[in-house]
Amino acid sequence: MSVGIDTLTSMTTTYVGYARVSSEQQNLSIQLNALIEAGVDPDHIYSEKMSGALKNRPAWDECLKFLRKGDVLVVWKLDRLGRSLKNLMDIIDVLNERGIGFKCLTAPIDTTSPEGVMLYQLLSVFAQYEKSISAQRCAAGRKAARERGQVGGRPTKANDEVLTRIIELKTAGDMSIAEIGEAVGVSRASVYRYLKTQETIAA
Repeated sequence: MSVGIDTLTSMTTTYVGYARVSSEQQNLSIQLNALIEAGVDPDHIYSEKMSGALKNRPAWDECLKFLRKGDVLVVWKLDRLGRSLKNLMDIIDVLNERGIGFKCLTAPIDTTSPEGVMLYQLLSVFAQYEKSISAQRCAAGRKAARERGQVGGRPTKANDEVLTRIIELKTAGDMSIAEIGEAVGVSRASVYRYLKTQETIAA
């Protein structure tokens, strides 16, 4: 159910929808129906089945190309657009710079209204806080690694010490995969490989 947003109607504004699910097994119908019921023209809806963690999303790229000054981007839920709060705020900032509005159907965020702008500004503060906390965690991880005698750089193969540290950080649940990788000095892909290695050993 849409929250706090009336059916989108305007003679001059083009409302453009974006919908996304993370895998082929998931269904886009809920998002598409919500966007259409809110008044978005089906011909102006861009959708795709792709993880939000990926930087390159073809449908999203096409949506950005289509959007023009005065248009309004509409999404069903905030997490359909951004990979994180900081990423979401970065996207909305770019839209604002281009003169493009933003509406979310399930949250009271609407950069075309004074109330929505106020909430957006509050979220921006939280996004900056999230970024600061992430930086502190990474710095603490690097310091701990140095204290254990581990220097920066990516190891050519998994070793017990790195694997143990990755498992510890993953189990703690306070850091993302990217943050864990930065903390121990390996790439995000390497973190996934090390965790996969651990699963194989455990089996």
